[in-house]
Formats: sequence, C-alpha cells, structure tokens
Amino acid sequence: VWEMGGAMDAEETEIVIFQSPIKNRIPVNVSYQQALKSIILDRTPITSKGIVIDYKSTSDYHSREYWEKAVEYLDYNFVQINSVLHFNPETSFSVFPIAPIPLIIRLGYMFGDKISAKVSQKYRSPDTWSWLKEEKTNSFSYNKEVFSGGKRVAIILALTSDIDISRVSSVCDFDVVYKLDAGEHSVDCIRSEDDLKEFWHKYQEMLDEIKNLYPDVTEVSLFPSVPVSAAFAVGSRYMQGVYPKIHIYDDDDGFFETITIGE
Repeated sequence: VWEMGGAMDAEETEIVIFQSPIKNRIPVNVSYQQALKSIILDRTPITSKGIVIDYKSTSDYHSREYWEKAVEYLDYNFVQINSVLHFNPETSFSVFPIAPIPLIIRLGYMFGDKISAKVSQKYRSPDTWSWLKEEKTNSFSYNKEVFSGGKRVAIILALTSDIDISRVSSVCDFDVVYKLDAGEHSVDCIRSEDDLKEFWHKYQEMLDEIKNLYPDVTEVSLFPSVPVSAAFAVGSRYMQGVYPKIHIYDDDDGFFETITIGE
C-alpha cells in the first residue's frame, strides 16, 4: 500500500530508471525515491522498485565495442518492459534517464510512440525530476545551410549549448546542414512539458522537410547537444520507414560516430 498521498484516481505507472556513466567516466546514480517524489501526485507506481537498467563498460568510450555492447545490453534489458506489457498492454511507463545521449535516444527509439511512456527531466538546482514550470518557457527554430548539391545531410540539435557548423564539417564534408536551435541555450532549456512538446514538434517538422525536399536521402548524421528529455523524444518520435536512418554522434574531445537508429 502506498502512503505517499497519491491521488485516488492517479494512473498506474511503472518507473524505469536508466543510468550509465557519462562519457563512460562520470558515475551517475538515479534515486528511485527522487523519481517517485516527482510523479506521486498524479501517478501511482505499480512496483516498489521499478525497472532499473544500469549499463557499465570497461571498453573505451570511443570504441565500436562500447556502443555495440551498450545496444545489446539495452535490447536484453528491454525484455523486462516487454514482459510487463505482455501481462498488461496498456501499462504506462515513467522514464528517468541519466546516460550518454546516444543511448537515451536509443532507449526512446525502443519505446517508440506505441508504448505509453512519459520521460522526466533532471535538474541540478533545485535537485529534482519535477518540471520547473507548467507553461512554455523557450522557443525552438531551425534553419539550413546548403554547401553543395549532394545527399550528405547533417542535423545539429543545439539546445543545451551552441554547436558551430565548422565542428560538424570537420567530421565530414556535408552537403546540407540543418540546425535546430533553442531560443535560450542552457542545461535547463527544457523546463516544462510544453517546452518538450514544442521541441519535438519543431524537430518532426524539420525531419518532414528533409524527407520532402530530399526524398533520395536514406541516412542523415545527427549531432546533439540536448537535455535527457529531448534525447528520449528524438528516439521515441522516430518513424520507422518514414524518416532516413540516423547516425548519432557524440562529443568527447571532438565528435565521433556512436550508434544508428532506423536500421
């Protein structure tokens, strides 16, 4: 019996914690109690421990092995989510991720938009998983630069910090570079659910434009500087067979390729 004062008609949810050291160096720990505290007013947890996915690796962060093992680990652990759904296909999940951004995107991709899942955003000050605001606090827009007529397309997501196009061009001579910007760059650039919705609407609009303007483009490269909630949305809102497959890069003393979604 939960004595946390959850609403009588609160929907049931299974808490999912995903944690993995940042850059495979900085340890992280997602507190179940903190997660619980952030949802208890409108959601009631189904179990007292939730599902914890905790990926650690001895491989070099830049190596293929690190990322291949990480994807295998996520696939293996997603069985826990599928088994919950097997007994109740209507189950909703509350997701609390702190991990390398490409892996959070991958987790979102595995949930997709058919499974009911709400992602939360971690803040440092105050130290909470609860949304800081109820209303929209930021704006998002995108533009593109065309360098030549080929099919190599890059996408920059500059939310937490700006990313100069030259840093992306040093990875590859892209023909077209799309850049989605936050009106205000900061680690707290997404303070409300409305901010998150605004972001992914703009992100989908950009993907739709790429699909329509460049129908022959079958793959794009993604360079994200985003909070965890936006990373999850990038994965969960991906439409298989509609959008190009996405090669995800991470920044650790320069950008390098990590994993792909949509294969």
